[in-house]
Amino acid sequence: MTGCLVPWNSGGVYQAATLGVATIAYLPFAFFNWLSPLVTLIYGWLGITIHPIDEETKKRLEIAKEKEAAAAESA
Repeated sequence: MTGCLVPWNSGGVYQAATLGVATIAYLPFAFFNWLSPLVTLIYGWLGITIHPIDEETKKRLEIAKEKEAAAAESA
């Protein structure tokens, strides 16, 4: 994420050369690079996660996938 903010990294060299400015010049405009670690920490602190699929839903998805494959074969 923050690779383009490091001047000696290949991402930083590319960005600086493409923009024609020093890495420090576009540092304040790299919102995504600054916000991503903060949002990750906030999600971790709040316990927001991706929950695994329960067995019933998993079976329904497998059946639907099999029906879709059978329909694609017959077409």
